[in-house]
Amino acid sequence: MCIFNLPVKTVKNTKIFVAPIKGNWQFTAYTNEVVLSSGAENAMILPFPNGGIPDCIRMVDLSKASELFTKCEEAFPRAQLMSFGNLNDRSWSSSNYLEVLTVGSYSVSIAQNLNDLRRIDPSVFKLMPNIDLVLSQNYATGYGFVVCKFNKSQKAHPIGYCHPIVSGTLFVPTRHEHGDTTKSIFSPPHWDHEIYSFDTLGEDAGSSTQELYHELKLQHGGNPNWTVTIGDPTRPYHYLKNLVAVCMPTCVRRKTIKGYHTNQDFFYSLLPGILTSNRPSVTPSTQSSVPTNNAVHSLVTCDNCTAKPLRGFRLKCIDCVDYDLCWSCYHSRKQYHPTHHLFAIIENEDDAKNHILVQNRSPLVHNFQCTGCMKGPIVGIRYFCPRCKVNLCEDCENTGLKHTREHSVQKIYREEVL
Repeated sequence: MCIFNLPVKTVKNTKIFVAPIKGNWQFTAYTNEVVLSSGAENAMILPFPNGGIPDCIRMVDLSKASELFTKCEEAFPRAQLMSFGNLNDRSWSSSNYLEVLTVGSYSVSIAQNLNDLRRIDPSVFKLMPNIDLVLSQNYATGYGFVVCKFNKSQKAHPIGYCHPIVSGTLFVPTRHEHGDTTKSIFSPPHWDHEIYSFDTLGEDAGSSTQELYHELKLQHGGNPNWTVTIGDPTRPYHYLKNLVAVCMPTCVRRKTIKGYHTNQDFFYSLLPGILTSNRPSVTPSTQSSVPTNNAVHSLVTCDNCTAKPLRGFRLKCIDCVDYDLCWSCYHSRKQYHPTHHLFAIIENEDDAKNHILVQNRSPLVHNFQCTGCMKGPIVGIRYFCPRCKVNLCEDCENTGLKHTREHSVQKIYREEVL
């Protein structure tokens, strides 16, 4: 919920980024464009779930990450009509008031609960007198609040903070109250939001980079006047990795909401295995820092060093057909594999069968029987060998079952070869 103490003319271009980070914490970045109704400075309040645990939030200075949402946008494919012509300096605060932090271009105070809001320094933040009553309708218990004010004389950038993941979901603060007393409380608010997330699932989280690419290909692929360019899902990760302990995502999603909709926050479900304590961070590492994993993928071969069976963490390219790397080869993949391809981390053979990349494919139904498991129809992506007419479901292909390694197979989505 973004709440302003004074009425505002407009709030637009709200952009939110949420991601799980190491230690089962959540990172959130938030930005918007505000036009005030008066010349007075306005404070914004962002709630965060704390499970009743005090002092469980850490601010992140994003003053050097002003292009974060540009990098998020670059993660996604685009369809373009072709043209054939031309934390933390601490400032003084009274002992009766909450401490005021300088975080990049923002003045920030952290209220651990509703009662703490009464201790906000009024010389820095001006809040409406009944703000605790407004917030108590949705955040009475189990929430803290980031109270922030942008210093207009400084460079604009998102506000960033980290807190523990509560109840296994990522909290997205989208409920908004902009101080307009002329509107009925029953009137739905106007939305102008783009929400980016790592490793989430479900309709609320929006389309993944791959899903959007396939949608654009189906929509524009046959039109020579349009070109569909693939995005780079690693862009936001590489932009953030030196600022916050974010892990290389297996999925990047974007949700766009515009117009009048129900006033609510979102709670994004996470992909299976994200909250496990031994989840590896897929970052350049030395051989000595390879995370411990004694799993054996009996039917899988590393496509670089040809090790079979592949041992330890298996990195499966989700853009290519039947391409796997061991943990060591993954970190030198720039020499022999497209850098914009996204890899799924598969811990063991059971994880391969139940991995999220094999789930949520119910709309994709092919009237064929899988040659591997003999189940039909095939739901999800169909793998087809045109030479020997073999069809494989995602489960069998993902497990490493191959009919003949020398034969190339096609990856078929909605009966269109990708």
